[in-house]
Parts: sequence; C-alpha cells; structure tokens
Amino acid sequence: MEHHIHDLPDEILEYILDFIPPYKCLRECMVVCRRWSYAVK
Repeated sequence: MEHHIHDLPDEILEYILDFIPPYKCLRECMVVCRRWSYAVK
C-alpha cells in the first residue's frame, strides 16, 4: 500500500510546515501547489 504526502490531513501538513524557517522557505513552499499555499497562509 502506497502513501503520499497528498494523503495527509491538513492539520498534519500544517504541523510539518511549522518546522520550515519563515520568509524565503515558506514562500517557496507556497508555489508547490494550491494546498500547500493555503496551508502556509
């Protein structure tokens, strides 16, 4: 059974993104996909 990052609940994705340094790195995360963009905001 395969698992992908897209299968994660939004709460877990937001938790993971909390570990990314602010500003430049988070801006880069915003362009990965719409879901990541919403999670970063």
